Amino acid sequence: MPSLDERRPGGTLLHRARTLAREPFFHFVALGLLIFLARGLLDGTPEQYRITIGPEDVRRIAIGYEWQFGRPPTARELSHLVDRHIEEEILYREGVAMGLDVGDEIVRRRVVQKLQFLQEDVALPPEPDDAALQAFHVRHTERYAEPARVTLRHQYFSPDTGGAGAARARAAEAAAALRDKPGGATVDEPPGGADPFPGRDRYVALDGPGMSRAFGDSELASAVFELPPGAWHGPLRSGYGWHLVYVEQIDPGRERPLAEVREEVRADYLDEQRAEMNAAALAAIKGKYVVVREDLEP
Repeated sequence: MPSLDERRPGGTLLHRARTLAREPFFHFVALGLLIFLARGLLDGTPEQYRITIGPEDVRRIAIGYEWQFGRPPTARELSHLVDRHIEEEILYREGVAMGLDVGDEIVRRRVVQKLQFLQEDVALPPEPDDAALQAFHVRHTERYAEPARVTLRHQYFSPDTGGAGAARARAAEAAAALRDKPGGATVDEPPGGADPFPGRDRYVALDGPGMSRAFGDSELASAVFELPPGAWHGPLRSGYGWHLVYVEQIDPGRERPLAEVREEVRADYLDEQRAEMNAAALAAIKGKYVVVREDLEP
């Protein structure tokens, strides 16, 4: 038979409340709520004004110092670094609260950079096996090949003396005089009428990029690898003027096997895989956005 409280209007609800109040779980929840409220009343500090520095924060600050200066900080230095970190965090939060980060290109780039760093940390490709490295090496054989190298002497004819046309004419005249010598001219018989060169008169074992650094991206830098050794050639033009060139020796390039360049191939393979994973992650992020280009004509 229902009790008197259950027969009154709202009696069932009152009865359930009294029953719930006798449950241990209800006491546990109520006690936790009271502690939470009491803590908030006693503290009174809004969350945005609370800065918590934990052991992991201090460790990160110390690691940053060691990475920069090559040694761990002393206790005094670390204390100063933590104090400075707290001051910077306070100023940062105040600046954000004032909206100083909005529209700032430096802040924008820094946030983009941090997100890219996070993506790179997540994008960790698996270690490649021998088959993957071999296939990568075959696809990029030229990247790991030993380049051809040339050793040469040269004579320089400057356009500063009478202009480019006159410099070429002097170089051609000197080349003709060399060809007219009985038995041909040797490296010990350089042509006459040459000008001082700002670099060297002799270069040893230069590859393609080395030739370009010495003579600029020029006819001389590219053609010299096709010239037969043991003779004077020219006139050939460089970024400086005209030259007669004596090729002493050409060492042909060669392909290097995987065993010789394995670590280099591994590093390049992992870099390529990481780049592909980052590109896929960026594509997934971009897929969430709709870009409207109002600056483009329909």
